[in-house]
Amino acid sequence: MAVDDRREVYSMIKRIKARFARKALAGAYPWH
Repeated sequence: MAVDDRREVYSMIKRIKARFARKALAGAYPWH
């Protein structure tokens, strides 16, 4: 059960990071 919870949290963090990266590439940080 603990392993499943950890996998769920990991996938959620990965999704949030991907969304943040897309937003940054879209121009949230124009100086990059």
